Amino acid sequence: MEELPPFKPPRGVKPIKETRVLMSVIRSLTASETDEQRDREKANLEMQYRLCDQKLDELVLKHEEDLTLVMQIFGNISQCVNENRLRIRKIKESLIECKKVLGYRKERIRNLWRDRLEYKFILDMIAENKGS
Repeated sequence: MEELPPFKPPRGVKPIKETRVLMSVIRSLTASETDEQRDREKANLEMQYRLCDQKLDELVLKHEEDLTLVMQIFGNISQCVNENRLRIRKIKESLIECKKVLGYRKERIRNLWRDRLEYKFILDMIAENKGS
């Protein structure tokens, strides 16, 4: 019988099986009345942990090439994401600087427009005085 490949559950969702196992361990440790029972439970858990660890090592060895490839791809993607974040940060800073410069220019244009109105008014008054 062929084993199914391991799968990762969606983020934030704990598999029910793991939750049940954890609750079972907690119940058995709290329900054990003597140190001997706790020690047996502890030995059992340690044995299961070693078996799990051994199975994990076997799976890692079996899929070493795939894991290496995935880690390399992840590293490349992570590097690209970090570089793009840096670029975005620089672009945001540049946009803020442009906004400031445009604000200064807008203020300068507004001042020049006011000066033009003032000078036009003065010129109109001079022209009116010459014409009278």
